[in-house]
Amino acid sequence: MTLFVDRNLGVGIKPYLLDFGFEVFLHDDLFAQNGDDIEWIARASANDWPVLAADKGIFRNRLEKQAVIEAHLKFFCFASGHTDLQTHIEVVRKNLISIKALGVLMPGPFLASLTPQNLRFEWLGNPVGTDEYTRHEPTTKQNGNAHLGEKK
Repeated sequence: MTLFVDRNLGVGIKPYLLDFGFEVFLHDDLFAQNGDDIEWIARASANDWPVLAADKGIFRNRLEKQAVIEAHLKFFCFASGHTDLQTHIEVVRKNLISIKALGVLMPGPFLASLTPQNLRFEWLGNPVGTDEYTRHEPTTKQNGNAHLGEKK
């Protein structure tokens, strides 16, 4: 599975993500550091790359949030925001099975907040090519498996 890593995570996480079996594209390898978020959102969407970001700050900007939804992105972020690299690595390791399952099997748009204890999943709109889905309150995972939604 490929991940697009937002610029706010930096380059230090890449070797660990590669060790976890991901193909990784870093923001700064493809775009200018001060580039417009809309540009990378479009590229991630066109390539069906799930996004990994340090936090969900992009959702504070109405236009960027709408772009994420319209692009049907699969968006993973750390609920704790900007913590140290080792914490990010440990959180990915603990949620690895769920990240891979959601990234491969679930259509976007969704937001998955990663914590050391669980993964909180939230639909951001109706997934591409689907009928309406039930809205899911953020759920926890148990034994590495995310509890996924069912069709109405």
